[in-house]
Amino acid sequence: EWLEGSIALGRRRAFALEAPGHDLWRNDAPLDRSPATDGVHSAELFANEARTVVGAADGERPLYLYYAAQTPHAHFVDGTPQRHVAAARRMGFDGGDARSDVAALVAALDEQVGAVFEAFEARKRPLVFWFLGDNGPEAGTGASAF
Repeated sequence: EWLEGSIALGRRRAFALEAPGHDLWRNDAPLDRSPATDGVHSAELFANEARTVVGAADGERPLYLYYAAQTPHAHFVDGTPQRHVAAARRMGFDGGDARSDVAALVAALDEQVGAVFEAFEARKRPLVFWFLGDNGPEAGTGASAF
């Protein structure tokens, strides 16, 4: 069972490639789709919702947030935002190939996790921040580390 204030991305599917958009839920109810959310990478919506949950939480009670970012697994559909392309270039990836695309996604993940972390820091409460990752892109995408 999801904890109070938790969010779940894609109880049906994590990212519907055949229908770009988001599948973002709060507890047992889907969040509305709108022109403001369509065309926005689902991971960015997920990070924004996590910040909203943290900001709205009772500051006197402990808060547990399970934030499972799928950013490196869900490629940008409508083109990579230029700020992430620039960050990938600073990491030594000059663009135009799958590994550069994944580097831009990692830059996006860094931005998203940083924003969620800052929301927790703003609570000015003791914090345990545990960051886990997996092996990144899937084999066969041209960006795999294999």
